Amino acid sequence: MPCALLKIYTNMGLVGLGEVREGASKTYFSMLKTRLLGENPCNVDRLWSK
Repeated sequence: MPCALLKIYTNMGLVGLGEVREGASKTYFSMLKTRLLGENPCNVDRLWSK
């Protein structure tokens, strides 16, 4: 199944890759972005549970 691949850059110099599956829409991408902004990228467990 096709999925969108995202490349995320942080203000800490970290770069991450991720995917959004099940044919998610741009609205879903925007919702994920709002949940990631301002968070510590090193706290992966918190981000995943959020």
